[in-house]
Amino acid sequence: MMKLTQKGDQKWTTLEAPRINYSDAIFFRGEFYAADGRGNVLHCELSPNPRATRIAPPPIAPFFLDEKYLVESAGEFLMVLRSLEWEESDDEEEITDSDTNTVYRTAHYRTVLFEVFKLDLSKKEWSKVESLGDEALFLGHNQAIAVSTRNSSRCRANCIYFTDSYWEGYFTNIHGCHDMGVYDLETQSFEQLYDSSQIWRCPFHWITPDFHNI
Repeated sequence: MMKLTQKGDQKWTTLEAPRINYSDAIFFRGEFYAADGRGNVLHCELSPNPRATRIAPPPIAPFFLDEKYLVESAGEFLMVLRSLEWEESDDEEEITDSDTNTVYRTAHYRTVLFEVFKLDLSKKEWSKVESLGDEALFLGHNQAIAVSTRNSSRCRANCIYFTDSYWEGYFTNIHGCHDMGVYDLETQSFEQLYDSSQIWRCPFHWITPDFHNI
């Protein structure tokens, strides 16, 4: 189910949409779009008939474990695919949900690859992005954002900063929210965000403060 609201509405509007999980959503050039769990892109409209219509297929053959993010960068409509890998570990254990009696087996996971694709909305065609130019992407549990690095000495261009957004890991993984780092799109290499052995059980969020109004 998908629901939308806009300024002035007194209630949420339910859209007629495929019954499938959705990975992300974005407001782009005055229109609202969503990506489902397979990587299809849907255009969402509130009137006259509230519905979500598929307008583009996945950029590549979808993988169940990939996470998908929609983000506007330099005026372009991008989808970022994040590939996870599960690793066997001697410290795996079983965790039981007392409410549902569901047994989860914990496992150590990590991000092994990012791929970026650009959608031409007029042709409904994808092309692979090899460079973000002077932009940096910030991905995680909340809305993906793109930031220019021209006036920043702290952010690295053509890099993806990411936090752990595998939400099941927050509750069923003894490793906590560990999957964080910086991915260099040019060298396809990873670096740690910080060197810490602490385990965090709650998700991190990226923020973009407006210092002009302070």
